[in-house]
Amino acid sequence: MPLITKRSAVLAKIEGTYGVDSSPATGDGILVEELSPSQTTEYIERNPVKGTYGSLPGLIGRNIGTLSFQCELKGSGTAGTAPEYGVLLRSCGMGETIVVDTSVTYAPVSTGFESCTIYAYMDGKLRKYTGCRGTYSIDMSVGQRAMITFTMTGAYTEEDDTLVDPTIDSTTPVKLTSAAFSFGSYSAVVSSVSIDAGMEVITPDNINSSSGYGEVSIVNRAMTGSCDPEQTLVATRDWQTLFLAGTESALAILACNGSAGNICNITAPACVATDLQDGDRDGIMTYDLPFSMNDNTGDDEISIAFT
Repeated sequence: MPLITKRSAVLAKIEGTYGVDSSPATGDGILVEELSPSQTTEYIERNPVKGTYGSLPGLIGRNIGTLSFQCELKGSGTAGTAPEYGVLLRSCGMGETIVVDTSVTYAPVSTGFESCTIYAYMDGKLRKYTGCRGTYSIDMSVGQRAMITFTMTGAYTEEDDTLVDPTIDSTTPVKLTSAAFSFGSYSAVVSSVSIDAGMEVITPDNINSSSGYGEVSIVNRAMTGSCDPEQTLVATRDWQTLFLAGTESALAILACNGSAGNICNITAPACVATDLQDGDRDGIMTYDLPFSMNDNTGDDEISIAFT
C-alpha cells in the first residue's frame, strides 16, 4: 500500500540538553506546508588493486538530516502566547521575550542558542531530527498570506510509527493588505517584501559522534531583504541619492493585521540598499531594491512582534 505525502504531521519541542530527544507530543504540533525532508550522506568508494576489474562494496560515511517547510505567519490567537512555530524561531538564533497577556517578540541573539527536536510523521513512518538548528526566510506579497520558510538541520533517524493527530492552532491567517509598509519613514508603494535571516549553520566534524558530525551550530548571520517600490519624482523621494550615500533606513510592515493575538509587526532599524535597478510592474516604473539589515545597538537587526 503506498504511503501518501499529504498524510503527514510535524511536531517540535525545545531541547533541555543539546541533541537529547525532547520527545515532542501531540500538543507540540505545527501546521506546515511544502514539507521536504532530505539527508546528506557520504558514500565511500573502495578502489583496491586486485586480479579482476570488479569493484567491492563501499561504505556509508557521515550522515545528517535536513527538513524544510513553510508556516503561515500568524499569531496564536491569544496576546502574550507564542505562536506554535515559536520553537523554530528560537532554534534559528532568535530570542523570545513574552509579556504576559500582551506580546511575544523575537529578536536575534549571539549567544545561548537553543535547539529543538522535530518529529516528522509521514503516513506510517517517523523521521526524528535531534539537535536541530536552522535559518528562516519570510515572504510577503499583497493579497496573500505572509509565509515563513524554515530550513532545519539535525541528527536524523527513521522508523515505523503510527501517524499522530496533533493539536494544531486554529487561528486563521490574514491576507496582506493595509500593511502600513514604510522604508526610511517613507510609505512606499510595494507589491512584495522578503526577508532572509541569513543564519550561517555549520555541521562540524566530530570523530566521537556516531554520525561523524558534531553539534549543529549557528556561527554567523547576515540578514537581508528586498522590496519593489514604485519609482517617484526626485522631489518626492530621491532614491538614487539615498542609495549612493548608503543611507540607513528603518523598515516597518504590519505582516499580519488580525485581531488581538493575531497581529504581527516586523521592524528593522537600519536597512541599507545594496543595489538599485529599474523594474516594471504592470507598466508602472519600479525599483528592484535589495537591502542589508544591520544592527543598531546590537542584536536588533529585526524584531518580529506578535500582539
